[in-house]
Amino acid sequence: MKFRSPVTKALTLLGAGAIATLTAGCAVATMPASGGWGPPPTAMVTTADGKKVVDPRVQDCAIVGIGSPTKYACGGKVYTSIQLTEMTQKANAAAN
Repeated sequence: MKFRSPVTKALTLLGAGAIATLTAGCAVATMPASGGWGPPPTAMVTTADGKKVVDPRVQDCAIVGIGSPTKYACGGKVYTSIQLTEMTQKANAAAN
């Protein structure tokens, strides 16, 4: 019968815990493209000529430039973080 030292037992448990953690982390990373929560909400704004326009959100944009203010590319256009904030505030005010 082979006896294990306390250090060997601790390392075995640590390794098993690491494998379990990595396996659980990978399971969360394979969520569907919609995130599992349904489609993302969109902010609709009605322009002066009556057209409905979807406001871009920071979550849906790519960072183009990191600085002050940060620049984001959304739908082929570049917006600053200030412009995106103002558009969101106008959409929220129009909704209320």
